[in-house]
Amino acid sequence: MFNFFKNATKNVAVPAAFMLVLTAPGCAQFQRLPQSYAQEKFVDLYGPPEPVTIEGYEDDCMEPFITPDGSYLFFNNSNEEKVSTHIHMAKRIGNDTFKHLGILEGTISPQKDMAPSMDDEGNFYFTTTRSYDKDLKSLYVGKFKDEQVIDARPVNGNIWPDRHGNIDMDCGVSSNGNTLVISRATFEFGSPGPTKSDLFIARKVNGKFEVDPSSESIMKQINTSALEYAPALSQDELQLFFTRTSEMIINNQSQGIKFRMMIASRNTKSEPFGEPLVVKSIDGFNEAPTLTTDCKEIYFHKKDGNKFRIFRAIRLKQKASSLPTLQSR
Repeated sequence: MFNFFKNATKNVAVPAAFMLVLTAPGCAQFQRLPQSYAQEKFVDLYGPPEPVTIEGYEDDCMEPFITPDGSYLFFNNSNEEKVSTHIHMAKRIGNDTFKHLGILEGTISPQKDMAPSMDDEGNFYFTTTRSYDKDLKSLYVGKFKDEQVIDARPVNGNIWPDRHGNIDMDCGVSSNGNTLVISRATFEFGSPGPTKSDLFIARKVNGKFEVDPSSESIMKQINTSALEYAPALSQDELQLFFTRTSEMIINNQSQGIKFRMMIASRNTKSEPFGEPLVVKSIDGFNEAPTLTTDCKEIYFHKKDGNKFRIFRAIRLKQKASSLPTLQSR
């Protein structure tokens, strides 16, 4: 989801997370984006979502990440402009119940820290605005060990935008740690939110991430005139989950029908992703999918009344790498 604030020194709108909120008081209109919602197909993939309980925590829960083994759940609190946004950690104590362990040490800054992701080796990625004004870098990585993150620093590589107003908003890392799917947004001066947000692929080469020369063709059917962001790869990298929206949010308001959870699949890792499908059972104001290793559980945040909560849905009985029959709207 998108949130942004005005960078007074650069006179551009710079995103602080993922909610398109116009900060002028009293504004309650909606701004539409081009979209292909009516032409999209949906698929029965997961059962009805149920809210996740986090014992000892009552605030907003957003941008979740479930560890591959399902034992830890990371998330951030509200990303609104005037809120101190930090990454929190919870440990699983039941099927849909976690115990809050507090703010994740090693990720805390005076700026906004959010949108976690992690590979199988414990390399912990997250979005932070702590140095964007100086170096245009917004994705950091450290090592998750002993329930804390060690040595958090900017991701090493050539993956950064070339001007203020563009920002790498979030990323999903592959299980083996060699691939990043990154969402990049463009904010134009005077706009209440990004005018563009697309996904691209970066590969690790000699310890540094570089944009894949084939990224555009790999994502040809993913990126549209709507906003695509919050990516999550399956362990085999054959399925890509992400959020697509065709509606900006003003003053934390949204009709919700234009937010959808998407899935795109392919037969091999060398192929482009196919046409994305809308996950039928996940509707409303929902964002930021994250998966367990076997793809049997999907977590995401969704607005529930006046708060954002984390929800969980169970994969329908089928092979994790297959998709059921498509359905037209």
